[in-house]
This record gives sequence, structure tokens and C-alpha cells, in this order.
Amino acid sequence: MRVLNVLAFVSFGVMVVFALASAPLQRHYLPQLGYSTCNALKGNPSVWFTDWVRNPDWCVKSKSLEWVNEQARNAEKN
Repeated sequence: MRVLNVLAFVSFGVMVVFALASAPLQRHYLPQLGYSTCNALKGNPSVWFTDWVRNPDWCVKSKSLEWVNEQARNAEKN
């Protein structure tokens, strides 16, 4: 039982570290890969949530993430 408790505590700690590190890592590495932030897409759940788009022109207010994905597929075809 003690091993299970320690394992649960360690797992929770790792989860917290990953949750706290994910946003700064995204903001550091995704722009280097050619992505830009987009807060204008429809369905944005909160002020702190950010979508990442490959082309900044695809960040259009009231358009959905599905529309952005369609634009990306169309760009690959051309």
C-alpha cells in the first residue's frame, strides 16, 4: 500500500510539472517551427487558451479550427 501511495504522489507531481511547463515550452518552440498564436478563432474556451496556426492569415475572427484545417489541406494540394 505504501508503494502505491508513493507512486500516486510521484505521478501527481510529474503531472503538475508537465502542466506548468507546457505553455512556456509551446511559446518557445512553436514559433521556431513556423507557427503563430491565434486567439480569434471561434470556440476559443478562455482568454488564456491559444490556438497555433501555420499561416497568420488563417487567424480570422469567427472562423473555426475546422476551417483552418481545411485551409491547410488546400494549401498542401497547391
